[in-house]
Amino acid sequence: MNFKKLLEKYKEGKASAEEINIVEKELEKYQAIEDYYAEDFPLQLNQQSFSSEDLSNEKFEDRSEIKNINKVINLRLSKVVLASVLAVVLLYVSIFYVVSPIVDRFYYNPAEISEGEYFPDMYFDLHAITTLNLPGYSLTGIKHIESEGFGNYSITYYKHNLFTRENSVHSLELRKDLPHGTLTGLFDLNPRYSSGGFNIVADHTLYERGFYNDQVDNMTKYLQELNSVAYVSAYMTFEEDLSLEEFAEMNLKKRELDFKWVGVRTHDKDDIPEDRPNHLTGFNPDPNDGSVTNDSPDPKKYPTFNLVEHFREARPGDSTGWAKSYEEHYRSLLSYLSNRQDAVEVLETYPDKVEYYQQALDYIDENGMNVFGVLVHGEVEDILELVEENDLISLQIDQALPLSPNLN
Repeated sequence: MNFKKLLEKYKEGKASAEEINIVEKELEKYQAIEDYYAEDFPLQLNQQSFSSEDLSNEKFEDRSEIKNINKVINLRLSKVVLASVLAVVLLYVSIFYVVSPIVDRFYYNPAEISEGEYFPDMYFDLHAITTLNLPGYSLTGIKHIESEGFGNYSITYYKHNLFTRENSVHSLELRKDLPHGTLTGLFDLNPRYSSGGFNIVADHTLYERGFYNDQVDNMTKYLQELNSVAYVSAYMTFEEDLSLEEFAEMNLKKRELDFKWVGVRTHDKDDIPEDRPNHLTGFNPDPNDGSVTNDSPDPKKYPTFNLVEHFREARPGDSTGWAKSYEEHYRSLLSYLSNRQDAVEVLETYPDKVEYYQQALDYIDENGMNVFGVLVHGEVEDILELVEENDLISLQIDQALPLSPNLN
């Protein structure tokens, strides 16, 4: 009886004691040979070539046996390779689809949608920061936010220059809450970006020390030398603050001018911090320059977050109606950012801005909402008329064009 039939009887449990002994000895032999060739045989086969004469000698007389052993070895090696590949794939999947989302939770997520219905939170964060802190600019939109895992994001956004009407593209990389790239494009007018042309308000001692003596007269003479139809951007600081309704009346009366930012008093004139100038904030009174999307943070918590709501709610168009909308808009922007600590700490220049936004709310609660100055665009003759009608302690020309961009 050949070994194959003997092995079948062994498997079926029909072999005699003598036959069982023969099979088990053969199996032990195969196991020993398999272990030997698993270590050395594949290498030998790769390093040697055999002639037909070699294969006919006694060393390779049982070629069928070698082939069977090689099949077993290859099968085992294949299982090991497959297991290794599966382990690597599982490790990759667990890292990027399990571990990475957990790590993301510990950092600011600009792509999260929690404040509005379909716009990412970063859109509202940048919109509020830009409107409050950056005179003469608006956020046009966010092109894309790409998560790279483990708290890292790649972002592209658009900023609009309200004077030249030009859009600029800015890139930003967040590396575990640390910004890299051109985020400074939001704040590139001045290291103290929120001061803009209102340094005299950020530090009132500049006026008291005589730095602004004759400054208004000198700037007025400069304007008078320009062509009357030249288009300029000018910062004006009032000697006495205006009430919000007084500004609203000015805005309605001066239709030929474009008021692009209104600075709101959030500290007393003699209040000068030891370690920095005062933070300054304001709002853009032109509803068409801000966000006109239907999406916004909770309107109950942040009414008129988008100033365009003044039109949507058909509010009165007189100075009282506009003053109410301005106040709601400004308060909502402050309140929103005071509740967005993670976003402010990542995107703002100064770490104390969260506390400042709440302090600003407290200040206007106690003192009312008053205007210390404006950023205004217009033709030279109209700007000069506004200068003549108001008592100013500073007048700064920011930019000038031969003609209004509206005529190009």
